[in-house]
Amino acid sequence: MPVSSLSRYARLTAYNAPAADGKVYSTLPLRPQPETAIAGSTQHIIKAPETLEFLSWRYFGTSELWWRIADMNPLIFPLDLETGTSVTIPRTSDFGIFLRERSFG
Repeated sequence: MPVSSLSRYARLTAYNAPAADGKVYSTLPLRPQPETAIAGSTQHIIKAPETLEFLSWRYFGTSELWWRIADMNPLIFPLDLETGTSVTIPRTSDFGIFLRERSFG
């Protein structure tokens, strides 16, 4: 299945990871959640009826990057945004790929 160039998986290389039973599975590296807001990121207060897709369009020029905001705010379920909630918006220069080895076991 083709992956959009804007997808979090676009530039990740699949690798083989062994499972506990010895079988090898093709998988993608994990992307860790940021622990704290990155310096220069923006705080946005949600106003009804804003969604992550809308904020992505507003700040990044495309609604397809909503998951970057979701990754920056791991304690907020994207469908539970309430008016008055503060959301951290990452800078576009902070976008990157983080690789972590994974094993199934």
